[in-house]
Amino acid sequence: RESIQREDPDEAFLFLSQAYEKDSSTTGLMQCFEDVFRLRIKLGQGNVLQERMGLSSILVDQQRHEEAAKELRVLIGELSKEEDQKSLRALKSKAASMLF
Repeated sequence: RESIQREDPDEAFLFLSQAYEKDSSTTGLMQCFEDVFRLRIKLGQGNVLQERMGLSSILVDQQRHEEAAKELRVLIGELSKEEDQKSLRALKSKAASMLF
């Protein structure tokens, strides 16, 4: 949480990955991953499209379908603006299938 508060998503993700490896059922772990994905999106760090897909996946896993749908719609909209590349088409297809 300290890394997230300092807005250091890379350090936070590393710590969370190690915690997940030790015990994936740790209380609050998925919420922290969600916070890291949201922070990376906010800061524009990394591949924001993939970060948004990761966030959507966590939301679906938590059965927060309306929030996930919102993120997926934004993702699809952003992908529609991107240059048509095979990898982006695959990501867009996956996002669309998760949405429906």
